[in-house]
Amino acid sequence: MSKKSKIDYDVPVAKGGSVYLPQKPHNDDYEDFIAAYLVSAGYHIERKLIKNVEKVEALEIDIVTTDYRNGNKNVFEVKSGGWGITDIHKLVGWKTFCPFHSSIVYLDSKDSNIDGMMAIANMQGIELIDDTDLSNPLFFLKRAYPPLISAHDMRNMAFFRYAFLIDRALEKEINDHKKQDKAHEGYAALRSYWMQVRNYSFFEPTPAKRSMALVDAFHKYRNMTARLANIGADGRLPDFDADMAIPDSVFKRLNYSPVNPDVLYGAMMVEWSHRLAILKSVVDHIVERANVADPVREFIDKLEEIIVDSHLHGAIFTLSKHVCLTQYPHFWQVFIYQFGGFIIEPYREEEFNLLSSLTGLPVSEIENALGVMDILFPLAAGGSWCYENSMSHIRMLHHFPVPMRGTGVHVRYALLCNKDMSVFNSKYGTSATWAIGKDMRCWASLSYKYIESLNP
Repeated sequence: MSKKSKIDYDVPVAKGGSVYLPQKPHNDDYEDFIAAYLVSAGYHIERKLIKNVEKVEALEIDIVTTDYRNGNKNVFEVKSGGWGITDIHKLVGWKTFCPFHSSIVYLDSKDSNIDGMMAIANMQGIELIDDTDLSNPLFFLKRAYPPLISAHDMRNMAFFRYAFLIDRALEKEINDHKKQDKAHEGYAALRSYWMQVRNYSFFEPTPAKRSMALVDAFHKYRNMTARLANIGADGRLPDFDADMAIPDSVFKRLNYSPVNPDVLYGAMMVEWSHRLAILKSVVDHIVERANVADPVREFIDKLEEIIVDSHLHGAIFTLSKHVCLTQYPHFWQVFIYQFGGFIIEPYREEEFNLLSSLTGLPVSEIENALGVMDILFPLAAGGSWCYENSMSHIRMLHHFPVPMRGTGVHVRYALLCNKDMSVFNSKYGTSATWAIGKDMRCWASLSYKYIESLNP
């Protein structure tokens, strides 16, 4: 990310400066670029997947996609700089742990004999995708993995690239706190929680076993944000207490006119990542069982399902009746990373139409999709995970990290206000909508601070 790069998309809504996304990204930015294409094109993605064997890191996969039209999974190794024959052999070896179709997407090669490497890759079942033509980026990737969403374009990719930057900044903040205060139990636990949910659980052999691993993590790290918020000066992480809540002063600092980064936002993000991972494993389990004719296999699956959690068993039965179930994992990735996890209720029809165009989910099914977390994770006090703010009438997710809402602000600015600040102000800054504008500017500003923390 550089302000001297050619501008792909800028974000003047964020006070304090604008963010410029380079048209020629490298390293982590290039991984974000490819991931942004795949998710904005309609594929569910999982990123930075690490497999450990006896404390040895066996592999780290850049991206895995799921195409819910056919259940196909694809592994992507993303290379912005030099790569060669060893990378092809590496992907072949990884099939021991991740036996899916594998591709290398590359901008450059340290080996000039591309034809020879292509022949070797074909012999080993590895797909090479050339992305070196900057005048027509992603041409070959689009041909191999065409967009499933009609609204897909480079601009929609930019929103995900922005969100992925915030996501990286949240992880960096957790890592920095852990390194700077090694005696603090909470930061070490939060880092372990992030890795378990975001990385390790992917490699469980079946959706039911992944659900079990994720439920185990739920019990081990339950209520992590509140426990961190109540940690004492000694750095000892409090034991789980069902009645423990975020102190009012901390809650207000995080949610009412927040101005500074806070590691608790990272805790909120990993908790929402946890819910997304369980949602995907449940959907995968339902799809897998629907395709199993063997009654013995079905009995085993049923047994595993009951072992996981009695409530989850009921949720699986309920969700299996939803007609758009297989679209939910991608829908929720879009809702969280692109739409900011909120709906502006005074513009509900406009909001739903836009969300439908970005996800491919029919408008008539959006409420069912938004209610899935209430089915999987019913709140002890009742109510819904989506609550409406009485001042702004924005419906938003409980305990959702404010900086991630910033992406949703930029989506509205670009797609509903045509990147015109006067339109943004007249739409969200009138006497009737002043609270909407106030909240949205606050969220955008904080998201900018997180991105700035990666590259001042």
